[in-house]
Amino acid sequence: LERFLDEIRLLGRLDHHGLVAIHDADLHHCTDGDDALFFTMDLIDGVPITTWAEHHSLDRAGRLALMVRVCEAMQYAHDHNVIHCDLKPGNILVRPNGDPVIIDFGLAYLRRDAARSHLIEPPAVDDPDSIGRECAGTPPYMSPEQFHGGVHEVRAGQSVDVYAIGVVTFQLLTGRLPYPLPPSPTWAEARRVVLFTPAHRLRDFLPDVDPELDRVVAKALRKDPADRYFSVTQFLRALTRFLPAATPSREPAWQPATGLVIPSTNW
Repeated sequence: LERFLDEIRLLGRLDHHGLVAIHDADLHHCTDGDDALFFTMDLIDGVPITTWAEHHSLDRAGRLALMVRVCEAMQYAHDHNVIHCDLKPGNILVRPNGDPVIIDFGLAYLRRDAARSHLIEPPAVDDPDSIGRECAGTPPYMSPEQFHGGVHEVRAGQSVDVYAIGVVTFQLLTGRLPYPLPPSPTWAEARRVVLFTPAHRLRDFLPDVDPELDRVVAKALRKDPADRYFSVTQFLRALTRFLPAATPSREPAWQPATGLVIPSTNW
């Protein structure tokens, strides 16, 4: 019940064309006496981003342009202190007109350093043996810190979404995951591989890839979150270097925020 209410509260904070919108929430009084909470949201008539790219035979630049728009939407969520925590192709649907939309905020939470209103935080995990039961997510897209259960301790969780976007970008460009995972891996198998096995590079599957693009995606996938891009916007700006100069941005120019605190600092 609390998780359901959390999703309503989180989606209510967001209003962006690249994020699924919530329109109403209420309590339905059932005849059997068991009242049911519900909320209504956009019906996204779309397919997973990887499927859309394949069906439309997108070239490399077209796939990167899609990811830039995903990054724009996710940075908007981060700017409103919302961490998704379960980004994957199935949660990034592309409409028939080519607009990507991020859905399923059921595992999302409100950043710890947000305004002192209702704070939705990931559960703390003290017992290492219980991490597999406490952590939620989709194993092939979970960051190393998620497997450690320390999501809320690293840049207020933004690093988790940076990592997942890196995995989706790698998969969109190569058709493969960056780790040699078996089909439908268990949590334990994924944890072992992600924590202790080096990730593939783009160049392993794309011999003609620009060496700088190879480095950009590899940086998003580094095991230590402190070595990744500090924000989704940083990753977005790195990707735009590989797009045609005429590719327009759907977002307004960046403006410095006022009255905010940099996560994990007093600045």
